Amino acid sequence: MKLLSLIALAVLSGCVEEDIAYRFVAKGNAKPLSLLASEAQSFVCVVAIYRASPSIKPPELANGFEPWSVTPLSDRVNETAVELRALNNAGECWDAEIRKASGSPDPWHYTKAVQPMISSDHSGNVAVFDPQRGIFIAISG
Repeated sequence: MKLLSLIALAVLSGCVEEDIAYRFVAKGNAKPLSLLASEAQSFVCVVAIYRASPSIKPPELANGFEPWSVTPLSDRVNETAVELRALNNAGECWDAEIRKASGSPDPWHYTKAVQPMISSDHSGNVAVFDPQRGIFIAISG
């Protein structure tokens, strides 16, 4: 019983490394992704950054995700409610490890500086792909 309590405490405090790629990419597409950093804040967000092969082609997304878009968020006014909410929440998880792996102080700076490909589903999940650096970011929030 004591062990179960410790595990529950670790999960609720965000101390457990989160590998959430399987929720974002199509079956079999998570294998080439290697986890660089992750952070979770219970009931707020999970951010995981992966190293992908540098290429122009992003990973194939799981069912339910919109097609990849290269249009900046500021130009996609009607489509960005999920992305905006998830990026706001991701700021809570953008800790030192995430800042180091992304090279950015926060998710907003990252999306403005890099102008990556972005996709989302309607459940608060946002996928971000930077083909230049081979970075895939999974944000759940």
